Amino acid sequence: MVQSVTRSEALPAGAAVAAAAVPAKPTPVGKPWPQTTWPVALILIGLGTAALLALFWADCRAAVEVWYNSRTFNHCFLIGPISLYLIWERRNWLAEIAPVANFWALLVFPVAGLVWMAGHFVSINEVQQVAVMTMFQALLLTVLGARIYRGLLFPLLYLYFMVPTGVFLVPQLQDFTASFIVHGLRLVGVPVLSDGVLITIPNGVFEVAEACAGLRFLIASIAFGFLFAFLMYYSRWRQAIFLVLSVGIPVIANGFRAFGIVMLAHLTDNQLAVGVDHLVYGWVFFSAITVLLIWVGAMFRDKPVVGRRFFVVSTAPPVYDRPARLVLAALLVLPLLAAPKAYVAYLEGRTPADHLAALAPPQVQPPWHPLAGDGGWQLKPLGADRVIGQAYSDGSHQVVFSLAYYATQRRGAKIVASENRFADDSRWRRNGSGLNQAVVEGRAMTMPAERIQAGNIKRLVWYWYWVDGRYTTSTLTAKLLQLKVAILGGNDSAALVSIAADY
Repeated sequence: MVQSVTRSEALPAGAAVAAAAVPAKPTPVGKPWPQTTWPVALILIGLGTAALLALFWADCRAAVEVWYNSRTFNHCFLIGPISLYLIWERRNWLAEIAPVANFWALLVFPVAGLVWMAGHFVSINEVQQVAVMTMFQALLLTVLGARIYRGLLFPLLYLYFMVPTGVFLVPQLQDFTASFIVHGLRLVGVPVLSDGVLITIPNGVFEVAEACAGLRFLIASIAFGFLFAFLMYYSRWRQAIFLVLSVGIPVIANGFRAFGIVMLAHLTDNQLAVGVDHLVYGWVFFSAITVLLIWVGAMFRDKPVVGRRFFVVSTAPPVYDRPARLVLAALLVLPLLAAPKAYVAYLEGRTPADHLAALAPPQVQPPWHPLAGDGGWQLKPLGADRVIGQAYSDGSHQVVFSLAYYATQRRGAKIVASENRFADDSRWRRNGSGLNQAVVEGRAMTMPAERIQAGNIKRLVWYWYWVDGRYTTSTLTAKLLQLKVAILGGNDSAALVSIAADY
């Protein structure tokens, strides 16, 4: 990076005469424009942010609720203050220049609006929240201009860490951690029996619960890694290496942490690393890993170089803009913000089909016959309009059918959601996930499956989706069909269907 410098040189006599002959540009009367445009720009940003919050309040509130209720995302409360501090450090540079309206940035709003609508229709909160944050970034770019936005690029883009995402990684992290523990136990010669996230050794049974998956440490480590890499390194490849370490080390470290807990319990006959010891051990371990990561990263930090800056700073002469152009740009933002909300309200005004009265468990042919009840298990879906369950038997085997029906998919009611559960965590617990090959009506299909357990009862659950009158085993296809129905029309009702059998 280069540092802005001011250079003055004496003109030769002839050049001085020639320069004097050139008419000077008119100087604005009153306050210099930098002093007038900054207050106007800040007021416009404040009003635009208020309009954004008012229009997309549900998305912003949902994000803050996740920050507050989930310890995995408590650190999101710090992202805003960190970003503001990094901007405050650039206050001297900002005082030298002035906002310049960027009308090209208005093109970002329709794209972000389409992304928001897609996230709304397929009910993915993270997509909606990313789109809202992109609209906020576009507002800043529109009012401040490309030069200031580029100079504050990192602290502004760092605000994307305010979007709470990553919960979908929990099952994969659970499975990885469980596999890590099993391989470690076998390596040191401890007898072990593994059934997914349930691990049995001679003196106890251990479960890699969701809280033990390591997502909390991973998400915080990534956010910290970006900040550390930005502050400590100029070199892009050093930044990239540290970011890779910030992702890989937490995952591997969580495996060692979980393995250490099981080994301590094994060596002390369950006297250590259980209950409160479990939590203390985890916090101490993760704190030590973080300190080690900082220490190693600081050893290879780039040495300060005079004139180099972490921020991208232009050395071009400052350009001033009329406050009226800033106001015009901000006014053009408002209809672009309101357009996606208005279109969604129009589409959702349509009356969806309601098939609740026709719902019933499927009929079966002898020797299969229905049993009383739902076999002690049914789906635990998010916001379903109706859930039905039925157990069947042929005299020697039992199959449990469960269906969650949605008259229409909406916020808090969707067939594809991380909150949908095949295990209620009170009686049934998840052992693992996977894919199974099945033949349905002569057609080979890959069925997603969950393994759950209640006491000594182990149950295999196959499930699939019904959207727009079509069956699919793909979550992506289910989401795309849902988006197609929302935009182009179709059957708005949907269902999550499952069958389960003991094993």
